[in-house]
Amino acid sequence: MRKKPVRVCVLCPGGVDTPFNKKAGYKDSIKGMSAERCAKIAVDGILKGKSVIIPDMRSRVLAPVSRITPESIVLKIQYEFQKRKFPL
Repeated sequence: MRKKPVRVCVLCPGGVDTPFNKKAGYKDSIKGMSAERCAKIAVDGILKGKSVIIPDMRSRVLAPVSRITPESIVLKIQYEFQKRKFPL
């Protein structure tokens, strides 16, 4: 049996506008990218051999910042974003 290499990659898309958002009653002040655009960027990244694909510019900028910010602050910020999506 011939062994074939396995490649692993992770897609971190950030906000993606899908029909699920409307069905779930999702509300956000920042519109996500289209699912089609996200998929195209993901496939392009895979074909280029990337191991981490972050298609959204905001997420690309914020990812390194979140690594150096204390977790308690990151969690508070995420909570506020999530709370705005689904107001009670």
